[in-house]
Amino acid sequence: MRFAAALSVISLFSAVADETKPAPTSLPKPLALEMSLGDALRARGSTRAFDPVRKLAREELGTILWAANGVTRPDPAHPQGGKRTAPAAFEAYVVDVLVTSEDGTFVYSPRDHTLVPHATAGKKDLRAEVPRSDWIKEAPLLVMLVANLDRYPAQVRAERRRDYSHA
Repeated sequence: MRFAAALSVISLFSAVADETKPAPTSLPKPLALEMSLGDALRARGSTRAFDPVRKLAREELGTILWAANGVTRPDPAHPQGGKRTAPAAFEAYVVDVLVTSEDGTFVYSPRDHTLVPHATAGKKDLRAEVPRSDWIKEAPLLVMLVANLDRYPAQVRAERRRDYSHA
């Protein structure tokens, strides 16, 4: 399944009843990934042109977000809900996956496999904020990886935190 040409969104986000504490939006269970790793690497590509008719299904978005940072081995006793698809230095899980579109900006919650409105940018579409990338404004959806370096434990020196966020 190719997701590169499918960066668009359907009516994914429901209206929020309580403005003070927006409700998370549940995502469907991730689709089964049937492509081998080798085939996926050979098929990997980038695009700056988007099909205005093709919409990204909720199942596809849920699968993309799970593949980016989802829980692979659930463990209720684990502080983050379990082990993830992406490794994390010191198990700090400093990288958040954000989704922004005309519907607003949302943070992917791996523990619950939900999208939660961003605390400060929840109603704002951040695609226009990306510098020197006019093509992003035409994409119906943007997935961003954002590191919160303050999540590292105190023993990790501040000057090394950025390096570890790539691990």
